[in-house]
Amino acid sequence: MLKQNFIFIFIFILILMVLVLPGCKKESDNKNNDTHYISEDFKPWVIYKPGSYWIYLNEQTGKTDCTYVTSDTTFMTSGSHYDEYHRGICEIEGMGLESNLFRYLEVAGTGSYPDLVSENADMTIYPEASDIDNIYFSYYLLENPKFTLERGHEYINNVGVRQVYPSETINGRMFSNVYDLRHEWLTLFGDSLVTEAHLAKSAGIIKFRVFREPFDTTWSLLRYKVIQ
Repeated sequence: MLKQNFIFIFIFILILMVLVLPGCKKESDNKNNDTHYISEDFKPWVIYKPGSYWIYLNEQTGKTDCTYVTSDTTFMTSGSHYDEYHRGICEIEGMGLESNLFRYLEVAGTGSYPDLVSENADMTIYPEASDIDNIYFSYYLLENPKFTLERGHEYINNVGVRQVYPSETINGRMFSNVYDLRHEWLTLFGDSLVTEAHLAKSAGIIKFRVFREPFDTTWSLLRYKVIQ
């Protein structure tokens, strides 16, 4: 009798393993093949349609610089399109810009920098000048502002949200909940580059500063129109 019970239990365990293990494998496979869309909560911060424009005042020269959204393309791509940190399929929205300051804005459904960017969204703004660092933001940083400090043997490389301002007034217009997106790069040899972009919801970049000793230039928002 005991032998029969043992055989019954053994067979039951085998059947259970056959049923459960494939399901676990399938769940794991699906996890790596999820489709990641841009968070709806993040879009008002980073998505701008053609017809949107920003007019900035160069505070050093007194001249104005205009930025226009000229195109908007959305597509799905495999995570391997970027790097090993991406998983599954992600939504990409790219916006072409006509400007002396910026040339392209891209938002992805997953992040390529896990320490700075969550799996929800990743924004990159590419400046027109090739020797100026890109501007990065993410849904993770929106909810968890963070400024990462990196100290190397001969350099300092800091990046992230330097500060969140409850309000900021730019050329007489007040904006609330403004994120200071900062990238600081310094070397022992005296080389330095600081980029600072102040970002507001449904307004975009309201202030842009580039510091490379001995030059320090700031562009502040005069007028804008946003279509989302």
